[in-house]
Amino acid sequence: MDRRAFLMAVARLAGPGLAMLMFDPSGSAGAGGFDDGLRDAFGARFHRRPGPRHSRRPQAARSWVHHWNAIAIDASGLDHTPVETGEQRVFGENLGPGRSSRAMAITHIATFDAVNAIVGGYRSYTGLDPAPDGTSMRAAIAQAARDTLVELFPSQRASFDEQLEEDLGLIPDRSARAKGISVGKGAAAAILAMRAGDGSQQPEPRIGVDFITGNKPGQWRQDPVSQIPLALGARWGEVTPFVLRSADQFRVPPPPSMGSVEYTAAFDEAKRLGGDGLVTPTERTPEQTETGIYWAYDGTPSLCAPPRLYNQITVRIADQMGSDVVELARLLALV
Repeated sequence: MDRRAFLMAVARLAGPGLAMLMFDPSGSAGAGGFDDGLRDAFGARFHRRPGPRHSRRPQAARSWVHHWNAIAIDASGLDHTPVETGEQRVFGENLGPGRSSRAMAITHIATFDAVNAIVGGYRSYTGLDPAPDGTSMRAAIAQAARDTLVELFPSQRASFDEQLEEDLGLIPDRSARAKGISVGKGAAAAILAMRAGDGSQQPEPRIGVDFITGNKPGQWRQDPVSQIPLALGARWGEVTPFVLRSADQFRVPPPPSMGSVEYTAAFDEAKRLGGDGLVTPTERTPEQTETGIYWAYDGTPSLCAPPRLYNQITVRIADQMGSDVVELARLLALV
């Protein structure tokens, strides 16, 4: 799906006609990170980039979701960033598109359920009960996001705790704050319990050790440019989906055989469009080039994997639509 099709699809999903909450089935929580850091996971060709941005302090209910969404995405970006000397952090606690997708899904489901418990209007994903009157939404959002994030990125706990303390300190009503904390804790605990033992605990297989590649045509092999020593996602089909009955419920058929007309046409298309336009010719349009560059920032230190890119598009759509707090939380959970 290209960028324009994705934007249109998400916009349609955000419409009022969708009564049942749905979620992307991709993603997985950490297998503990990598003791030797970035080089252990990605190899020697990746380097550190500037640290993640810091969002401004939120002032309204909708911005509280924005704020903790930014914290979550920055945490994932930091998780893909080399650890500096003396820094108390583990690299790759949720490395790659699958695990980072799962991490964002868990955090946003908890946030949505917390918001929805207060304002209502949609079915809870985890079956969370409605919140009592006078519940602080700010406290509920902050607590739900913080509790999931500390489970997903435990080495960044101090940062999450600091953000939570700051948010809770801005809520003068102690009763409302306590109710919000309770709702947030409940939302986080519910989704974390649902995803426990979902298959994501399996570590990523190492090339040549846990995953043996082949040199025959059509067989998967290590990227010769990045030389990442992991077969990221090789076991992701064993992870329990968030909505689908099984990982293969809507699985597409395998690629056409290498001697077929269909394979030849696809090969020729990749050759026609894949040139750099300098040394090798290309028929690629400027828009296709822009789209390719945008999605090329996969696993870049400080930027994270594709979930961050989808997240940026989703937030822009929500802003353009003028989504309220529950619609924003729901849209982030949907994606």
